[in-house]
Amino acid sequence: MDVMIKHRAIDAVKTRLGYNIKRVENLLSLYDELAANKESNYANDILRSAVVLLHATLEDVLRGLLKWKKMRSNHKQLTDIQFYLDEKESKHITLSQLAAVEDKDFEDMTIRAFIKDTIKRHYDRESFSNRRQINYALEALGLTPSAYAVPLNNIEPMTTRRHLIVHQSDRCEPVEGKHGKLTEIAKEDVEKWRQAVRTFLDDILSALEPKPRKIKPMPVAQSQKRGARPRS
Repeated sequence: MDVMIKHRAIDAVKTRLGYNIKRVENLLSLYDELAANKESNYANDILRSAVVLLHATLEDVLRGLLKWKKMRSNHKQLTDIQFYLDEKESKHITLSQLAAVEDKDFEDMTIRAFIKDTIKRHYDRESFSNRRQINYALEALGLTPSAYAVPLNNIEPMTTRRHLIVHQSDRCEPVEGKHGKLTEIAKEDVEKWRQAVRTFLDDILSALEPKPRKIKPMPVAQSQKRGARPRS
């Protein structure tokens, strides 16, 4: 794999991560302003929005890295990638089915371009909403999940809370016809999750970045020979 291409790919993901983390930080600053004006109900919803955006930031980096990695993989490393016809997952595709696809996105597309487009579509559908799914992403990137156990211990409660916010409007189960009480949320928890996500993603990017080549020291005798002046 070309080192410069890898540098550019990692740098692009890092830049996007920086922008997204800044957006989370902006939401936390907005929370402080609203809380200072005692608009606590609205302020807490800003914290909930920050949790959702923070999780989206996590998924965005994982998807970006997986697309980059898989697009440069050999055929044996693509066995878990399937493509879709008419929005239905198909394990066995005939040439007849493939030729019948009327999607203009595939028109005049080379095999390699089709593979890259399929990889992108595949990971656009992937979700990383719990520890098992995040560990799958780490393994697909060639990393060892156990090496990231500490930040993942702090990230796991964030993914659970994001699920509650998105799927249950952050309310407990309704009782006796009532709509359910809102779950308490604290800025300290959101800030802790922000730090954990940033640390986790920075560690992944650092592990995947191309390392500088080590220059082997020249044997002393050889270096002296090269440095010797020619005889007159």
